[in-house]
Amino acid sequence: LWSSPGSWVEGAAPVAGSDLTFPSTAVTFNPVNDLASGFQITEIEIEGSGYVLSGNKITLSNGIDLYGTSAGPAAISLPITFSASQFVNTTKPLTLSGALQLNNAVTAIGPITITGALSGTASLLVQGSGTVVDVHTTSTGTGSIQAQSVGYLKFNGSHKGPLSVQSDSTMEVTGSATQILASGQFYVGGKD
Repeated sequence: LWSSPGSWVEGAAPVAGSDLTFPSTAVTFNPVNDLASGFQITEIEIEGSGYVLSGNKITLSNGIDLYGTSAGPAAISLPITFSASQFVNTTKPLTLSGALQLNNAVTAIGPITITGALSGTASLLVQGSGTVVDVHTTSTGTGSIQAQSVGYLKFNGSHKGPLSVQSDSTMEVTGSATQILASGQFYVGGKD
């Protein structure tokens, strides 16, 4: 449990605004957030392999990093509110299966699968060579989902906002359930 001081290298439970590091060696690779729903976290760094983070919703202000020679794959099933523009940056597979509320732009870099519902008014930007983001969900958000800067976006679901792909990037739209809802738009080659 996140509230247990023994769960952390520092010997203390996180306080609001903490950076959370999940090291390559740990007592458990399935830590459960039992802190108050919406607890403010600055950044999540995952240095180990096989982590599954679950539990109560968090509010995140400075992104998620999954890196290092011992890192990944990992999964985050707890709901996340992205409260500031930030990056989800990984070199190993990362699955985000909790609900994601995009209050500010989130840039996804690396092999990421999103199965949690998307909401909010901000954009999801898929960027970078080698980046494959698989969005397989229902989105009630009105922000855009964009493939740019040689990003590769696989989309299977429904979305109220625009979907767009720049000329240097790829978007694969699959599935019989894929739809752009009434207020949505689809752009190829970017929006003028």
